[in-house]
Amino acid sequence: MTSSEFLAIAAPGEVEADLLVIGCCEGEAPPGEGLTGPVAEAVERLAARPGWQGREKQYVETVPAGGPVGAVALQGMGRRGDLDAHESLSWIFRAVERGQVGRVDHLALRLPPSDWTLGPAAAERIARSAALAQYRFDRYFTEQRRKAHPLRRLTLLPPDGGLEEY
Repeated sequence: MTSSEFLAIAAPGEVEADLLVIGCCEGEAPPGEGLTGPVAEAVERLAARPGWQGREKQYVETVPAGGPVGAVALQGMGRRGDLDAHESLSWIFRAVERGQVGRVDHLALRLPPSDWTLGPAAAERIARSAALAQYRFDRYFTEQRRKAHPLRRLTLLPPDGGLEEY
């Protein structure tokens, strides 16, 4: 595992988090390589839910039966053909915001393999964006909005086949 004080990179089998959010392209199975035990079972249950398709911004969540992850979620990314680097970064920002709203301390994210998530340039772009995702210019925010719950740790699980690049 590679890490800084806030951002960590881990293999899927090493994940420990309050919430694991997995990005899914519409009509495709969630990226599950390396996930094991209760986490893998939770992903399978979520993907089998009636109505789940992976549409953009679609979200389902469950609590696994034990294991190192408090909750597992699938978050839709829309059709693969419509995705690009900008869309993948937007997905990261939405997932981080969901973690903040849910008052999560340790969030883990997993993106599907694609041209925009694999390779050294993609790894650098995604890691940098994830590290900055909870930054907000808050000079003019109300006091209540300023009190957003900050993540304490963010772990990226590289796409299938991308661990060495991250």
